[in-house]
Amino acid sequence: MRSLALLLVLPMSMATTACGGDGEGSDAGPADAADIDGGAVDATTVDVAVCHTCSDILMGSGEPPLCSGSEALFTALNACTCTGACMGACGMNVCMGGAPDTACTSCLQDTAAGCGNEYAACAMDT
Repeated sequence: MRSLALLLVLPMSMATTACGGDGEGSDAGPADAADIDGGAVDATTVDVAVCHTCSDILMGSGEPPLCSGSEALFTALNACTCTGACMGACGMNVCMGGAPDTACTSCLQDTAAGCGNEYAACAMDT
């Protein structure tokens, strides 16, 4: 959860990026300045643009930037946590850059009155 605290306070412009298939460092698109081989697909080219899913961040196995498909999930979880249902429980810890306390963690996992649906969707993002 420590990485969740870090991610939840990052501006969206820092937390997201397009990832794969966009030609920006990947070999799935047209050549650009980041493609070392002109956009051709081969087994020796390494992607320079690495992104992570919402689940990666929650589990502590990744750091921003988020992959573009994970952006909406993160936005929904962040909004629920810091300005929605869990604002009272998480506003003074996670939303201020700290670790979630017991009340915040409970709210994040509560599907009836908290952010459990958003949290679950983020956790299942692969």
